[in-house]
Amino acid sequence: MAKEVMKTHDLPFSSRPQLFSAKWLFYDSTDIAFSPYGSYWRHIRKICILELLSTKRVESFGFVRAEEVSRLIHRIEAESSPRTVNLSEKLRLYANDVICRVVLGRNFSQAGDYDRHGFHSMLEEFQELLGGFSIGDFFPSMEFIHTITGHKSRLEKTFRRFDKFFDELIEERLDPGRKKTREKDLLDVLLDVQKNASSEMSLTMNNVKAILLDMFAAGTDTTSIVLDWAMTELIMNPRAMRQAQAEVRSIIPQRELVSEKDLHQFDYLKAIIKETFRLHPPVSVLLPRKSIQDVTIDEYEIPAKSQVFVNV
Repeated sequence: MAKEVMKTHDLPFSSRPQLFSAKWLFYDSTDIAFSPYGSYWRHIRKICILELLSTKRVESFGFVRAEEVSRLIHRIEAESSPRTVNLSEKLRLYANDVICRVVLGRNFSQAGDYDRHGFHSMLEEFQELLGGFSIGDFFPSMEFIHTITGHKSRLEKTFRRFDKFFDELIEERLDPGRKKTREKDLLDVLLDVQKNASSEMSLTMNNVKAILLDMFAAGTDTTSIVLDWAMTELIMNPRAMRQAQAEVRSIIPQRELVSEKDLHQFDYLKAIIKETFRLHPPVSVLLPRKSIQDVTIDEYEIPAKSQVFVNV
């Protein structure tokens, strides 16, 4: 049934419902994940494929991933003796730093910026608000309940925190006296696209911030959750841990560090990652889809404007 929805009848189920939380958090759902199917969505999807997430662009940030893995190892080593280490916290910080450097050009774990901006609390509140049940999504006439329960005020507060944070970064980036970095980050790319708008369709600054939030929010928790579960499963399965360690040590006996160029050799490690995704998908229910026309699947008639949820 999932294949029927996501592949066979992909186009009829290609839109998104206008979720109450997403409209607040993603600048009236003008991001990639929650934007309804249409010319605007096709335009920003094209930007993401060609400009933000191309193979060349992803490979250009290899040095960021290498440096942050090195910093993660040093953090663990610095705290591992004689105390135990909160690995979940370290993995979350690692994932956050990688995403921040790739998307925003700097990490925020130094000089107390991570705590000053309250990244962890911002992301936790964001995920809770976005993933929670919203009665207004199913009964629009009852949206007023969100005001009574305080859900709307929490959305407003979280939105303002992210909006202020992005405004500060964009203002800093547009400063003509700013020192240029060796590689363009995703914010640079989006600002270039916004500045050099084609006749096809232009992006507003709110559109830029909505897309930034997609990259920022979707990449941090998902990465750390998978890493967290992978380490948990390995600790609970010592045989698999020993076999994974033996594979790494047998392939690179003369060097201390593994590079991304070595990863294709690690068949057992890749199997561990796939099994972790199978057992612990970071997002257990995919974002809802919305049908744009009547569809018949396996003798079931699905009317237009139906919401469809796929359980991973």
